[in-house]
This record gives sequence, structure tokens and C-alpha cells, in this order.
Amino acid sequence: MHKDILITGASTGLGAAMAAKLVDRGHRVVGTSRRAAVPLRLLEGELTMAPLDVCKDESVEELKAWLNDVNFNPDVIILNAGNGISGSIEHTSDQAARNQFETNFFGVHRMVRAFLPQLRRRKSGHILIVSSMAGMVSIPFQGLYSASKFAVEGYAEALRAEVMAHGLKVSLIEPGDYKTNFGESQLSNESNTCSGYEPQASRAIQKMRDSEDNGGDPVELADLVERIIRTPNPKLRYLSGSIIERLGIRLKRILPGSLFERLIMQIYEVPRKNPD
Repeated sequence: MHKDILITGASTGLGAAMAAKLVDRGHRVVGTSRRAAVPLRLLEGELTMAPLDVCKDESVEELKAWLNDVNFNPDVIILNAGNGISGSIEHTSDQAARNQFETNFFGVHRMVRAFLPQLRRRKSGHILIVSSMAGMVSIPFQGLYSASKFAVEGYAEALRAEVMAHGLKVSLIEPGDYKTNFGESQLSNESNTCSGYEPQASRAIQKMRDSEDNGGDPVELADLVERIIRTPNPKLRYLSGSIIERLGIRLKRILPGSLFERLIMQIYEVPRKNPD
């Protein structure tokens, strides 16, 4: 059955891959981007892009009004818009930290509050929130990004329980590393120097970038999303990444905390003691 699907952050990366896959499968898809122009009409058989800044209430309301005008009632809402900052926690300004949460957490909350009433009235709908494996395993020198995704994880877990009796579904997609420009944008969005933390910080950040450069094909994640929306009773959490990445998440659940901490620090080449 073909569905009407809304995807935030659909101009590049994972969002673009999801949008292309879902259009190819015959769904009507509206993607959003901060840079898109207001479309004149819905496009049949191809992706329709609409403007949206998830950090602004008025932008969300304008999108809702336009969707209503073109008679597009989302059956599935994929909340993918997000960004990341990297660097030491000590040198991350309060404003940079707020900006990180404004997009990754409050952007999700703003969209949920805007569209949940109409989904409840219809007693049907599926909200998919794109989190990250960094929302389960916090990564050194990516602390604010990880914190924002940890918040999203708890939010989605509670939301799912609250809306289940109304016939609604909520799922988390937890990607590992994929070949997108996300790591590059993290570097360009760095809000701080890492004075006092070098060369460890630069090594860890480069490690993240290398992992993405060698990451999976975004089409793999798009295939997973397409399967999820066809599932009658979807799960809360869907891990998506390499075998090693998924094994890492499972190891956190079974290893003693101190041993897992040592493993993460070793992977990102962060020493437990500064050399003399």
C-alpha cells in the first residue's frame, strides 16, 4: 500500500537516500530542506521538496499549512534533520550546546507537537526518528552530539508508550557510520579549539571522519526504512550499521562498564593518562 511520507532533512545524505528509495517504491514523498523553495504543487512520481527550518515554530506552521493546501496528510513522518558539533566539552560554549540541542532534540519535539494531533484524530500513523548509535554509546570529543541523541532516545521511548493506545507507532533508527558528508559538516561546525586536549582530540575527530569515509552505503539504511514502514508491528529500535558497530552496542550491554570504557577509549585513541 502506497503512503504519504514526510521526511525532514531530505536534501543530502541519509535523508536523500531514504527519499529516493521511497519514491522509487511508489510512495508520495515530501522532503524538506532549509534551502528549498515553496513548490507550486505536489509532484507525482518524484520527490517534492519544501522549505523547513525545524528550529523555527513559524517555519513548521508554514509547512503544515502548505501540506494542508495540497491535501497531503502524512501517514509516515521521518524526522531526520540534524547536525553535529565535535570538540572538547570544556571548550564548547553554552550557545553552541544549545544550538546542538535546538536542532537534534527540540527540532524533533517541535515537529511531533505540530503533527501529532492530526495523527491522533486519524488513529493512524508512524513516526520514525533518526537517532544514532552515538545515542547509546557516547563518543569522546563528540559529547554534545551524543548527549542530544541520548535525549532523543529517551524521548522516543516515552512517546511510543504514550501514543500506542491511539493507534500510532513510534520507532527509532540508530545508524552507525555511512558515506555521507556528515563528518565533514561536523568538522566545519566545530565551535571550539581543544587547547589542553591535543593531540588526542584531533586524533579522535579524524578517527570519526575516517570511519565515515569507510562507512556503509546510505542505500542500505534506505532499504531498512522501507521495510520498517511496511511492518505491521514495528519495533522501537532498529540498529543499522556494520557488524562491528552492532557488536559494539551489544558489548555495552554485557561487558563491565570499566572494560567497555577502556575499549571505547582505545578505539578513539584517547589515553587514560597523559604522557609525562
